[in-house]
Amino acid sequence: GSLMFGTITVVGGGGNPGTLQFSTNSTSAAENGGNKTITVTRTGGDDGPVSVAYETVNGSATFPTDYIQTNNVLNWADNDDNNKTFQVPIVNDSIEEPSQSFTIRLSNPGGGATLGTNQVITVTINDDDVSCSPCVADANTLCLAGGPGDPNRFRVRVPWPDFAGASG
Repeated sequence: GSLMFGTITVVGGGGNPGTLQFSTNSTSAAENGGNKTITVTRTGGDDGPVSVAYETVNGSATFPTDYIQTNNVLNWADNDDNNKTFQVPIVNDSIEEPSQSFTIRLSNPGGGATLGTNQVITVTINDDDVSCSPCVADANTLCLAGGPGDPNRFRVRVPWPDFAGASG
């Protein structure tokens, strides 16, 4: 006679350690929002313990004035495909500035895991400081183009004393 072998269906990880990546390749944070939570996913397998390192990298936003430098390692246990999160503290200043961004990169996947396409995430910090009122030039006000306000102007005000000690 002949022997018939059935098909074995493996449910879950399927013997693969999986792919680690950010849940998205870009996100935004309010300057006054406190900590920004970042999510890293493990997909395509959950076989064995795996890990990945993360590290913030300066862009137009820099530490320590715009965010707090953050680096560490995330760990998953065998059969664990839950999302892992970490937080990056966002620094709230009173400077009126355009939106600024920094990146966070994943590296050193451990346990046989691979990095997915979202190995880098861009975090844009949206400024919360009130724009100044539009600059209106007059006999006492000089408006210069190119500032961070809305509209894009610098207001220049200079107190001055004259020879008699009066000021304006």
